[in-house]
Amino acid sequence: RNVKEIGKRKYDFDISLEKDIYNYLSCYKMRRKVLDNLKDELRFDSYHKWQQYIREKYKDYDMDKLMEFSRYLNRELRGVKTGKAYWTMVIPVMLTLIITQISEWILELNFNLSEEPLNLAEDQVEFILIKIIAFVIVLGMGFGGYFLFLKKCLEPIFENDNEKWFLMDYKEVVDGIIEESKVK
Repeated sequence: RNVKEIGKRKYDFDISLEKDIYNYLSCYKMRRKVLDNLKDELRFDSYHKWQQYIREKYKDYDMDKLMEFSRYLNRELRGVKTGKAYWTMVIPVMLTLIITQISEWILELNFNLSEEPLNLAEDQVEFILIKIIAFVIVLGMGFGGYFLFLKKCLEPIFENDNEKWFLMDYKEVVDGIIEESKVK
């Protein structure tokens, strides 16, 4: 049993489509293909219109089904929080390992340079300068690669936040429908 399939089958809740709608509403960065596939009638420019879309979609559900759907959204929300907790534990460990390695390289270079004699021939000076330039280039590429890697690692955290906000807002609307149904 796939939880996402249960959402589609029981509650007409395609989480991928609904997240795309929400991402468009909140001006979140979207891939061009996803944006092109989003129908015009699902491109809401206000929270109120999005809320009305959800209300219209679930207006015929009875109280029990709405409450089950709210619990389903709770379950999805709990799953998102777990992913963020994982990344907040992994990132500091990765940072520590990388910074330690870079520090060792810098210390190694410093010791290698201090072993050189003070009276250097011209070709030796050129060799040391080439060594320093190569080290700076490698260090720059290393930092560039590191920051690119770090960006890729941190993206899921921010995507999880957006997914969390989406589920919280969606659940808020569904819970509002439940409350209105109780009053009637």
